[in-house]
Amino acid sequence: MRAIIRHSCWQRWALATLIFSVTILAYGEERSEAFLVQMYSNRVKVLSPAKFYSPLNILIENKTLVKIIGKVSIYPSKKEHFLTIEPKKHLALEISAKKGDRIFFIPLAPAFQDIELIFGLQAYEIPPKR
Repeated sequence: MRAIIRHSCWQRWALATLIFSVTILAYGEERSEAFLVQMYSNRVKVLSPAKFYSPLNILIENKTLVKIIGKVSIYPSKKEHFLTIEPKKHLALEISAKKGDRIFFIPLAPAFQDIELIFGLQAYEIPPKR
């Protein structure tokens, strides 16, 4: 004799919600409340906040074997913050910016292309220019 299993409406809803939640968590987005810039020898990975915050925190990680010298520039206000990061170290920087300002991290040594820090994007990578 087969047992007939009946599910009530709320049980089906709970099961569907559980499955949907697990799916979302399995394919979750990387997000942060500050910019996280990871410098590798052949690329740069940026994790950006979902929305604008002021003051803005920027964490730059040097994952290379050489010292990085660079600057963070804010346009159009033309504010600049120069920095040096030793190999395998990180640096936290707090800047004040206004909504609508364009923020760039510019590695000076070793030279790499300018990296625009854009709000609202998920994690993105910048390969070297060829």
